[in-house]
Amino acid sequence: MARPPEFDADAVLETVMQLFCGRGCEATSVQDLVEATGLNRSSLYNRFGEKHALFLAALERYVQRNETRLQAVLEAPGPKKPALRRLLEGQIEANLSGAANGCLVANTTIELAPHDPEAARIIADNQARMEAVLHKALQEAQATGEIGLRHEPRALARFLYSMMQGLNVTLRATQDRALLQNIVDVALSCLD
Repeated sequence: MARPPEFDADAVLETVMQLFCGRGCEATSVQDLVEATGLNRSSLYNRFGEKHALFLAALERYVQRNETRLQAVLEAPGPKKPALRRLLEGQIEANLSGAANGCLVANTTIELAPHDPEAARIIADNQARMEAVLHKALQEAQATGEIGLRHEPRALARFLYSMMQGLNVTLRATQDRALLQNIVDVALSCLD
């Protein structure tokens, strides 16, 4: 019996994650996945399951990566408000430079979450974890007097998470750096 070909599952997941980021789940065909990965359908199905299971695995990888990045920026020593600015401006820069291919969380929230319970669960779990990281950073910033006390840190965390997702959607519609920078400036002004 022939042994199935070996391949790097992490590299395949990275490739399909980028494909789903740019096209979404529904607009990405199995043939698109085959062409992007260089694998045949049976190899993809045997390792990852059908397209939906592969999509969910890519989504899980994406949210884990974003959470790690958010933690690295906001849990580093130093002031939190400049860290938030770097995070948001980095989000803009990555998209404008072509380093990012859209946001899989924002795309999935719009495309699948309303009718796909598994995708909705991943999105909700991601939101809770991201808000928790933001909340902790905002609590620290309020405790040191870096940001004002006008808003409760949990509410600010929810606002910033929602703003970040809205910024991702706006990035799909415009490349206007000044407009995008204005959004960041106004959002961060809420922290004064």
